[in-house]
Amino acid sequence: MTEQGRRFTILAVDDSEMSLAHLRNLLSKDGYVVETASGGEEALAFVEQRVPDLILLDIVMPRVSGFDVMRKLKTMPRAAQVPVIFLTSNEDEGSKMTAFSLGAFDYVVKPFNPQEVRARVRVHLKIAVALQEAVESQADKIRQIQEAQRSLFIRPEDLREARFSVYCRSVVEAGGDFYDIVDPAEGIFSYLVADVSGHDIATSYIHPALKALFRQNSSPLYTLAETATMMNKVLERILPPERYLSAFFLSVNRNAGRVSWIAAGHPPALFIPVEGEPFFLEGEDELIGVNGTSLYHTSERPVREGDRIILYTDGLVECGTGASVWGAEYRALMQFAPGLRGIPLGDVPRLLVERSVPDVEKADDDIIVLCVDV
Repeated sequence: MTEQGRRFTILAVDDSEMSLAHLRNLLSKDGYVVETASGGEEALAFVEQRVPDLILLDIVMPRVSGFDVMRKLKTMPRAAQVPVIFLTSNEDEGSKMTAFSLGAFDYVVKPFNPQEVRARVRVHLKIAVALQEAVESQADKIRQIQEAQRSLFIRPEDLREARFSVYCRSVVEAGGDFYDIVDPAEGIFSYLVADVSGHDIATSYIHPALKALFRQNSSPLYTLAETATMMNKVLERILPPERYLSAFFLSVNRNAGRVSWIAAGHPPALFIPVEGEPFFLEGEDELIGVNGTSLYHTSERPVREGDRIILYTDGLVECGTGASVWGAEYRALMQFAPGLRGIPLGDVPRLLVERSVPDVEKADDDIIVLCVDV
């Protein structure tokens, strides 16, 4: 039997050679590839090598019962969703309930009606195919969301004059952390790293608004405080009540040798001077999107070529600490700062993540690390 040119494989498991021969003869006539196993151990060995499309499983078998096989299958990531039909002489209600509690798709009592088995096999394969198609469809939509989100993020090669490198990781398919970079005038660059509240895909839909607002309000005519104030006023009106964001705004004026910044409810940036001790660029302004009347205040300091500034979201400093908010955890970054001086710009974000987060694959928050060289 084929579905869009595909041949389906059925694994029949029974300690009776007569039953296996009967099932092979019956189902192969419908075009299925019928494989057999004479016991639970043989069945599990088969599945380890090749996952069938459906399993017909007896219960009473020596050494490894059908129930034991089912329990093992559910621990095997590649086989856990394979439809299993118990085909057994056990007709008591207890066996049926156990089978379904273990995840069986169906239960047929021997001696079986051949036409019934053919029909049930066909139905459950159709359901499995439909489920797989639904999964693939949803996965494709998620991939489109991911691609759309990635297209919002500027890459170092897109704006080499900005002298930055970046690391991004999302805990869901499309994360809430955001960054952007604009060049409002020659020799002047504005950087934004933001953390939108929430950890669901809906959070990522705020990113286009952030990008548009940041670019519309980044200009030589506006101070950084005016940029943040305007973005706050607009976002307070358009964001749902439960949504807000922390943000770090940084402006680097290489013409004047000066940086300005605003930390709006956001962890401080790590400043690594070309000479001297590292320190933090701190600020105490309010979150963005909570209070439309909030005012923001710009801090400034001189810089020189070779100075390095690292912006990040709280996932970098909360992971592994047990903290629910970043608090003072950011100060732990200072121990890594000397080792980040003098290494290639493109390596800095990844190295900082490796040193700060013990097991990044288990991290439960988004992470963005953006490094800027003056």
